[in-house]
Amino acid sequence: NPAEIVAHDVVYLCESGALVREVAMAAGPDTLVIDVVGALGPRAILADPARVDVRGSLRCGRDVFIDVGVVFESDVEIGDGVRIGPYCVIGAGTVVGQGTRLAAHVVLGCDVTVGADCRLHSHVIIREGTVIGDRVMLSPGCVIGSDGFGYLTSPQGIEQIPQVGIVVIGDDVELGAGVCVDRATVGRTIVGSGSKIDNQVQIGHNVRVGRDTILCAQVGIAGSCVLGDRVV
Repeated sequence: NPAEIVAHDVVYLCESGALVREVAMAAGPDTLVIDVVGALGPRAILADPARVDVRGSLRCGRDVFIDVGVVFESDVEIGDGVRIGPYCVIGAGTVVGQGTRLAAHVVLGCDVTVGADCRLHSHVIIREGTVIGDRVMLSPGCVIGSDGFGYLTSPQGIEQIPQVGIVVIGDDVELGAGVCVDRATVGRTIVGSGSKIDNQVQIGHNVRVGRDTILCAQVGIAGSCVLGDRVV
């Protein structure tokens, strides 16, 4: 109702140094419609501009909602209609596709790509370089892109092999609570489009899971194994 909107022209200087211009405030005190000068597009909504930390450039689409305590590193891109819950952290160079929803305490590392219309539930962690397709659902506590379990023995003891690959999750994938998908030692760990994975499944480094595959709870797939399409 336009009669309930009061226009303002107030500029805030956040602790991060970002200039925030309050465009309008609803009659209720809990929601602000704001524009971060030179960064956010029009009609982005921040629950509280003083409690969002923008540490670099932030490109934002329309109809975006950002809750309190969210931290944005530099060069982040947020698509139209994205919803970001409280206390999320979004790393440098990360892209979040349109319509995607991040629940509270989601962490996206640097250079992560999340596709359109995804659902990331509370305490999901996606490590650097991971690629998530469209319409992916990650249940609470999923960890995608953690280091693979690779070690060498030496006279000095057990030493880790650097894990420098990434994880690629296809479209329409659903991962249950506590699923872990390790990054590749080199190259990619892949979960094919349409696959459905139950709670507490472990997928090791460099594994390739085919399309439309079903993995039931507590399955463990050792590093470099290959599963074809429609495996159950």
